[in-house]
Amino acid sequence: HMRYTKFDGILLSPSPSMDLGPHCPGRKVCMDNLPIDVTEAEIRDAVSFFGPAANVTIYNQRLDLDPGEDSMPKQRPKKAGYWANTLDKEIRKETPVYAFVEFSDDGALERSYTDNVRIFGVVIRQHCSRVSLASEFDTLYLEIPANEERKEGEEPQSAPFGDGPSPPPVEHSLEIEMRLRDVMGADIFIVMGLGEHEWATPATVEVKFPSHEVASWAKGKIEESEECKAAGYRVNWFKTRPDAMKHWKREVLI
Repeated sequence: HMRYTKFDGILLSPSPSMDLGPHCPGRKVCMDNLPIDVTEAEIRDAVSFFGPAANVTIYNQRLDLDPGEDSMPKQRPKKAGYWANTLDKEIRKETPVYAFVEFSDDGALERSYTDNVRIFGVVIRQHCSRVSLASEFDTLYLEIPANEERKEGEEPQSAPFGDGPSPPPVEHSLEIEMRLRDVMGADIFIVMGLGEHEWATPATVEVKFPSHEVASWAKGKIEESEECKAAGYRVNWFKTRPDAMKHWKREVLI
């Protein structure tokens, strides 16, 4: 049973109620690899060189898990040799926190996406954040809590009748597909990717849409759906890294 399933969101004939205007990428950029406790004010200050930010939205931040800076190790783990210490994967990994920034004018957007910025990024508290145009993001990543607790490759088990409580229910790809179709209505048709298994129990589902506007509209529909809320779906523009919990709990040095 695979832990990752791909879907496609096909735009049908949009109804008059499907207003994509507010979801246009416009002057928005995405900044990744941000400090786990980054604030909107810090981001605004970091991008002020380009121009004023009209709006900042931070994603995948778990302040409820943050034990605070005092919990961080006082020094990096020692490794044998210069390269071992410099390239240590536990040190160089990126955080799961990112943000979308909308600028107030076109000039700010252009200055935020020069070759130098794209190559070297923007630094916030020693975190080098890449800057990408929001229009490049046309894919959503749904995390399925019902399938996250099982270990990789573990088959869902059923408790024998009358022999203790049954294990938590899992969600199969087919069930997720049907739920997303209901949420999208007649505007977007959700279909499983070629070669995907309908009885897989994915911990993460990738849904690719024809544009950022459509993906942003779909994101809003999923987040507003009472059924998706009850299932605990979490929606992101990036696939959450396997080591995200270590970052949120400050167990990884950057």
